[in-house]
Amino acid sequence: MQLDEEYFRESFKGISFNGKRLREMEDPIRMSYRRGSAASMNGISPEQICVVTGIDDMNQFFFDACCRSRPTTQVLFDALHDRICEGAIVNTDRLNSYPKVLDELNVAVHNRFVPASHQGLNKVNALHSKARSFLHRFRGVSTKWLCHYLAWMKWLGTFVKGRTLNKSCEVTSKHIVRGNYSFRCRTLSKMPIPFRDAELNEIKTYS
Repeated sequence: MQLDEEYFRESFKGISFNGKRLREMEDPIRMSYRRGSAASMNGISPEQICVVTGIDDMNQFFFDACCRSRPTTQVLFDALHDRICEGAIVNTDRLNSYPKVLDELNVAVHNRFVPASHQGLNKVNALHSKARSFLHRFRGVSTKWLCHYLAWMKWLGTFVKGRTLNKSCEVTSKHIVRGNYSFRCRTLSKMPIPFRDAELNEIKTYS
């Protein structure tokens, strides 16, 4: 199993607050960014949403939008405790939160690599690249919908990739019929913004 984090800048694209867009608010959360512009804070900051990513030797993978900025030990444990089996061999970068978490999960081997070396994390880095490419076509994805877009990407890669059009339609139909939908059109607009409370103040957990 290879684990790594990817960071996406918080976005309020398409979201209104009491009928007003971010740039129209009298006291905005922050200034609006022009497309392609840099964040106001350098490096990994609270302006960025951390997505913990993992992929195993069978190419089964997951995404978990878990926090702002770098994940803590508790955040990583919550994200990984039901995804890492006891006795697993795990490769990660040198984030300080990993060793304690993986030790609690009783992994057999924990290899730590420097990201710049491009060793041991090639599969998860390739997955990050695919995720970036997938999201790029939408010209910016709101943080509110980020986890849904990543789930869409995983669904396409898991069930549809490599199949003919007829087979893809058949798979899609079966999923529609058998699916259990926790999100519906009438409830999507009422979904909270991740890592913000009702007053839009920053919080640590995913609302």
